[in-house]
Amino acid sequence: MFTTEVPADGYYTLGLRYSTNAPTTSNGFQIAPEDQPLENMATGPTTGWNESANRVYLHSGINNVTYTATGSTPANVDRLDVTPDTSDSSSVVTYQAESSANTLQGTAIVESNSYAAGGAEVGWIGNGSGNTITFNGVNASLTETYRLAITYANDDSASSGNYNENLIDRAATVATSAGTNETVHFRNTYSWSQFWTIDTTVQLTAGTNSIIFSNPTAFAPDLDQITVAPAALS
Repeated sequence: MFTTEVPADGYYTLGLRYSTNAPTTSNGFQIAPEDQPLENMATGPTTGWNESANRVYLHSGINNVTYTATGSTPANVDRLDVTPDTSDSSSVVTYQAESSANTLQGTAIVESNSYAAGGAEVGWIGNGSGNTITFNGVNASLTETYRLAITYANDDSASSGNYNENLIDRAATVATSAGTNETVHFRNTYSWSQFWTIDTTVQLTAGTNSIIFSNPTAFAPDLDQITVAPAALS
């Protein structure tokens, strides 16, 4: 596992310098940014040192990238080069939570917040199965895996008898029209006006998709925006 730091959200070329010393058999690696299995990298028969060139979407800040050898021959790893790649920035699309194109149900409501990207957010999601936000019109060029960057705020806490602030990490179920249904946990941001971004991996189909955020048993975080990008580019 490599701990990488990048200055901005976007695509980066990952150059893994490796050697398998397997001149007659195929080997490879599975790439998993942030513990999300992404793709298998076939290396083929190799001798000596080689370097890969996988283009993946990473978020600003710290990203853990894991390479797991999948071949029958042990692999030697020298280093990982991380290089910005802006050639496909048009593949990244951001959708604001407060957009009129979205569907809000139940208690979910648009609220003004000058610290949000568009000056507003959506709060009061969850704490009941009918309190949801659906991002409509999420476009995908291909049926494949996408990185979903979620910008949110969460300052929830529980009362304490020992003068400590018991912070609560909220959760939301993220469901796509392509079949993804997963629970994502959102760390406390210490303020309703401080927005953080976390990533997860979802499946989308070519064309128009919808992404629903819900939580039937507790409140989800307030949502500012989501960014959708193909997880890897050829």
